[in-house]
Amino acid sequence: MEQYNITKIKDYTDKASVTFEHEIQFNGCSYIVIFGKHINGGFVAIPNWNISTELANSGNLQYNAEKLENAGLDQATALTIAQHIKDALENI
Repeated sequence: MEQYNITKIKDYTDKASVTFEHEIQFNGCSYIVIFGKHINGGFVAIPNWNISTELANSGNLQYNAEKLENAGLDQATALTIAQHIKDALENI
């Protein structure tokens, strides 16, 4: 096993939170969408699709759709999930 040396650890646990976890059915597929906040803003994880990326925590539709598409989702799915996140954040 290769050795590594961590030089510094900062604990931001108190700044991180999960806002919601939803299952979305779209276009015949299922997506487990976990949205939360961390030290740098928003994030989303879609573990059953191996997707994770930072997002705007304000529900910025275009920015979030672009980030999801860059993370590997097709355009229609990225836009649908970004819209769901925006709607969910407006209803919290």
